[in-house]
Amino acid sequence: MKRHLLALLLLWTTAAHAEPPPIENRVVIATFGGLLGRAVKENVERFTKPLGIEVVIVESASADILAKMRAQRSKPQFDLALLNDQTFVVAKALGLIEKINPAEVPNAALLKPGLLTPDGYGAPYEINPTGYIYRLDKLAEIGAGPLNTWRSVADPKLAGRVVTFTFASFYTPILMCGLEISAGKKLPDESEIWPFLESMHNNRTIVVAQPSQAEELAKSGEAWVYPGTAERALLLRNQGVDVAFTPASDALLPLTNYMVPVLGAPHPVAAQRVLNWILGTEIQTHSAEIGAIVPVNAQVALSPEQKARLGFPPDREIPAFLPIDVETLNDRFADLTEHFSKTMAQ
Repeated sequence: MKRHLLALLLLWTTAAHAEPPPIENRVVIATFGGLLGRAVKENVERFTKPLGIEVVIVESASADILAKMRAQRSKPQFDLALLNDQTFVVAKALGLIEKINPAEVPNAALLKPGLLTPDGYGAPYEINPTGYIYRLDKLAEIGAGPLNTWRSVADPKLAGRVVTFTFASFYTPILMCGLEISAGKKLPDESEIWPFLESMHNNRTIVVAQPSQAEELAKSGEAWVYPGTAERALLLRNQGVDVAFTPASDALLPLTNYMVPVLGAPHPVAAQRVLNWILGTEIQTHSAEIGAIVPVNAQVALSPEQKARLGFPPDREIPAFLPIDVETLNDRFADLTEHFSKTMAQ
């Protein structure tokens, strides 16, 4: 018995002092497209470039990332995948993601309470207030009012200039939830959704699949308004486009972005260590300083200037976000998608 205990003690001691596994020289990340994808790459490369690690970015909308993960289940091509509230829940249920390894991701312990999932399968890396991005110059020309509610884009002055998204983007389900919640209702009640979408269709709303397409339309002046976040508006403004962002105050909803290790990833050590970097105080502080996001790291506080950049009063706390009923959205996903397609294609 004593010999057995000594053997176990030796194993534990050896494990405790074992060298960490070497990091691979490549990491492949499936990320959202457009300017946001470029920002993710820049943040990741602040960690990987000094180590000589190649970063490969594959851009897709969140629903498309999930579809690719499912198709690659037997031979994954991604190490890390960016998912939103909705696709994260599905990917986890399908067994497509790997647990966070506390030894490789110690910064997960720095997350704000409630953000690390209890089973350890994932953590958000940023939280975004949602609302509308709009061309300031174009709206000033026509005297359009402030776009601070989900219904404000029904203004006839905006006919043919508003963009919305297919279900490949989570912004459309968020809009649906916003319409119901702002009327004091909630899913599965859909009574607020379809009349409003019919009015958007009648107002010649443009439907695209990805935010990158909306960004290009905004740059060219073909479209003036689309659902988005303060971060996407800031990235576009940094390119010289006269845009602003206003959160939807009638139902303040979050877009929570997750970065998750893929189960069976070809470069699993790099995946975990890149995630650790993204959750760390240094990059979370950097992202808040140069961007327009709500940090997930509890050690990072927002300055008055950063709050204003998000569209909130600089001298107050950020208002509480309302919960999104992801479970009902997923349960109703096929029916909502079909009804949306028929309504907007009439």
